[in-house]
Amino acid sequence: MRAKAELAKVTRHITDSDLVLIKLLGLPDKVLSTALKLDNGASIRMKISRLAVKLGVENRTAILIRALQLGLVTPSQLVYRDFDVGANIEKNTS
Repeated sequence: MRAKAELAKVTRHITDSDLVLIKLLGLPDKVLSTALKLDNGASIRMKISRLAVKLGVENRTAILIRALQLGLVTPSQLVYRDFDVGANIEKNTS
């Protein structure tokens, strides 16, 4: 019952645009700004900061964890940048 009350308290302030932002948080700020039609990186960072306050956390990783814990999103809904670590390693054969 306590968990339901907490969920209701938090989700009451989460908007549809917040949910879209949560789903896209795994992308770089520049991509987020373009996807959300914002002017610059400062605007996206402000939106992320406000979302963190709404969820009672401090950073974008914590936002994702909290959103998953609360059932606001599922892992399959998250969009993220896939890094090919091997492609960025310079091979030194000398």
